[in-house]
Amino acid sequence: MSRTRGTAPHTVLFALLALLAALALPALPASAAVRTAADPGPCTELALAPYGDPGDAVAEGTLAPDEAACHTIEAAAGRHQFSLLDHYGLSVSVPGLPDPGACTSGGSGVTWCDLPESGTYTVVVTNTYWDPEDYRLFVTPLTATEGCAGPVGTSWDQPATAVSAGGLYRVDCRPFEAESGERVVVYANTTSYGYVHQWITDESGTEICARDYEEHGCVLPGDGPYRVLSYISEVEREPDYELQIRRLSHPEGCPKAVTGTYGEAPGTGPVRCRALVVPAAGPYAVRAVDGEGARLGSFVYDRDGRIVCREDTWCDFSAAGTYTLVAGDPDRVAEPVYATAFLRLDSGAGCVRARAGTYTDAFSGPGQFDCLVLPSPAGGRIAALTPREDYDVDHPELRVIDRTGARQCGLPELTAGTCRLTGTGPFRLLATAGEWIESGRYGVFLLRTDTVPDCPVLPRGTFADGSRAARLATDDTVFAGCLTIPASQHTAREMLQLERVAGDAEANFSVVDTAGREACSRQVTENAFTGCSLTPGLAHTVLFTGHQEPAAYRLTRRDVTATAPGCPATPVTAIGGRSVAGSSGGTMVLRCHRVTTPAASDAVRVDVRDAHGATNAYVMGSDGESRCSNFGRACVAEGSASYQVITWVPADREVPAEHRIDAWRVATVDGFAAECPRIPSVAYGYGPLTGTLSEDTGSAVCAVLPAGRSDQYDTVITDAAGSENTARPSLYTVDWYDGCFGYGLPGRYDCSTNAMRDRTGSVLFVLGLPEASGRTTYTAELTCRYSPCGGGATVT
Repeated sequence: MSRTRGTAPHTVLFALLALLAALALPALPASAAVRTAADPGPCTELALAPYGDPGDAVAEGTLAPDEAACHTIEAAAGRHQFSLLDHYGLSVSVPGLPDPGACTSGGSGVTWCDLPESGTYTVVVTNTYWDPEDYRLFVTPLTATEGCAGPVGTSWDQPATAVSAGGLYRVDCRPFEAESGERVVVYANTTSYGYVHQWITDESGTEICARDYEEHGCVLPGDGPYRVLSYISEVEREPDYELQIRRLSHPEGCPKAVTGTYGEAPGTGPVRCRALVVPAAGPYAVRAVDGEGARLGSFVYDRDGRIVCREDTWCDFSAAGTYTLVAGDPDRVAEPVYATAFLRLDSGAGCVRARAGTYTDAFSGPGQFDCLVLPSPAGGRIAALTPREDYDVDHPELRVIDRTGARQCGLPELTAGTCRLTGTGPFRLLATAGEWIESGRYGVFLLRTDTVPDCPVLPRGTFADGSRAARLATDDTVFAGCLTIPASQHTAREMLQLERVAGDAEANFSVVDTAGREACSRQVTENAFTGCSLTPGLAHTVLFTGHQEPAAYRLTRRDVTATAPGCPATPVTAIGGRSVAGSSGGTMVLRCHRVTTPAASDAVRVDVRDAHGATNAYVMGSDGESRCSNFGRACVAEGSASYQVITWVPADREVPAEHRIDAWRVATVDGFAAECPRIPSVAYGYGPLTGTLSEDTGSAVCAVLPAGRSDQYDTVITDAAGSENTARPSLYTVDWYDGCFGYGLPGRYDCSTNAMRDRTGSVLFVLGLPEASGRTTYTAELTCRYSPCGGGATVT
């Protein structure tokens, strides 16, 4: 590759630099004559390399930028591999070949060329990099059979073939015994970091198998003889690797496996495959599990070597016969010792009958499946709960099937209590040890959820102190439980809170109605709550799951609709009206205050303030649905004439002595609040404003400003006493998005109208009391960042 040089007056300088660079280059060995890429000059002879160690058949040298080395080889017709070590920035070519596509890349550092006839060929190595580069080149004829290792068998019961490559790109040749039409698979991987390139070939040296990404292996074409050629690249340590050349069609050497029995652990053994003797068509469970309980990825093949089942426990066989299970990564060598779970799903042999409540048993070894006959009929719904322990024997894997073996549902539906039995009874629950668990005891809590179960009632609670609640406990044998919510004793929207009162174990709960709809669920570390939409006229079941260790919990159910008990009410005020005081009572203590407004079309701004900025709030409509939330920022609610403001202090915050709730009517059906003055123009900004905010004199001021889409204001607010706790601004569009955000500096805000839908309109500016102070004497000014602001609109 040539490069364009500079022109005068820099020509002399560039020439001098080039001369100095040339003098700095190391001398090239005599074995390589170096010239420019366009004219490589005299060529040195290079012997062809054998398979394995190329020995002395290596050309090497150092190339300056844009320079090339020329070599000649005496080669027979056919495919050759040109391997470049230290190949960064280097390329290899064979000039003069009649077919321009005769040479193709075989991967990093490798080029394959199909030479048309026996004779002498020129090989050129070119440095296309801008720094000097060392190179080492060797050429291996892939049609040769001399130097190949002895023939390798394709039986599965022989050990993997170890290859000591000795270096990168050194080709290994392994003939194997096979017939045309057989399906053969090759597994390969290095013993450390690295990558093995391998392909099946015949006398041609080219890959003869078409890549089929839907199947594994290669149906051998032609009449052989067949070989596997391979080499490694990108190796980090010792360049050793392994090969397994195996026949997938009509395989040999696979230990026989017959169907097992529920409740018994299968035996373990070596050899990567199993010959599965399938007595009849139908669904089966097939799984390979090692001695530590780890599931091995596996595939099942028919007698022709085609995939029947892919990496799943559940396998449907279309006919009786012998099939092949192969365990392990389908791209890598594996020699596992493992157990084979192989069970008929349409058989109940070994199953035991279960009833509602806790069932306990034990796995005696890896790969064991237990089977429980469920008492629930077709059309019913069930829950099956297991302890929360992760990676523990007490957390089995569950699956429900019907009498024919058809799969019904798995662990997610069983945990939620929404598993509906739709097939043919009787129904069976299959349990097997979770990942990495080989044996040990386990427990399952069974419950029918489409009827009202025999569980204690979860009483109605209140937001007042001393609310009624349910008590739940776990110990070494009890890990789950249930509660009921009668159909006539709940509203459409309620809040459930689970508090841990003893122990240190986590727990979770979910709520499901008798029609199978999950109303809510929550995982709890110490104390947490969630809203639940309960179905009118239906009973609900609360499913509780903890650890299998001593702990105690309190579960409280509270109405959050307009009928919520323990929720005192006050009407909204005009903007800046007096706030309502409340007491937090402690961290994670839920309090409720109802706010009423004359019309559901009113917009009500709710803000909760305290000295620590710790109190959060959800604002619920009269139907109990969340309208907005307050996490350190006021929010605006619409669509209800009554709002329940649910407040709490998070567990990691300091509890304030009291909090204050501002509830202002900021708009009616006629527009923004009438008490807010209309400002005709804000072309260059708004203000400065001065005044005092307090509970006695008014806790906020407001104004309606003309607005254009994407107005931006640099907003500065100061306190006369120098406090950093300054008044807080809000800038609302008609969608009640607050466009004011703090810079991170006291009293500095960026206020914008970016959320406006229309090109022009109006926005509501509100300046309220600081979070942690009940009084401030303020100065506030909004400066238009990109004048004019207001979009040319005026407000009247």
